[in-house]
Amino acid sequence: MRWISVRPGFIPLWDDDEADIEDWSVDELDKPDELVEVLRILLGGADPAALAEFDRLHNDGWRQSPPQWTGERLRRFSAVTGRVPDPRGPVEGYWELADATVADLAPKLPWTQRYVGRPVEEVRRSIRLEWLGAYGLHQFLADAVAGGNEVVAD
Repeated sequence: MRWISVRPGFIPLWDDDEADIEDWSVDELDKPDELVEVLRILLGGADPAALAEFDRLHNDGWRQSPPQWTGERLRRFSAVTGRVPDPRGPVEGYWELADATVADLAPKLPWTQRYVGRPVEEVRRSIRLEWLGAYGLHQFLADAVAGGNEVVAD
């Protein structure tokens, strides 16, 4: 599975055997399902309303044929993923990953759950790495919006 940022005009050609997606492709995001899972877990802990909006927009895209996010829906989808801040910058509140937050998140996250029971600093580092990966989903969508492109799942 991958998501592809494509120039406008490709999606109507999706089923056209003559159209080559590589000619329209701007960028690709591999394994988005893993990033979506982590982003959902992080949003669920920090901002349940943002998680509900994320789920609605994500599902709206999957209801399209082919699965796609374009125009205003893509802009809103990018914005809601941006509610997860860049872990490399200053963060506050929930995103500081207090010990209790680490204990709550660790068993839920796909990679970090392997670290449950280890020292809290080690678990916190693992969470930050998964968080950085999930932030890549926002960067991909924001770049598509900034470039005036569309996103399609393949």
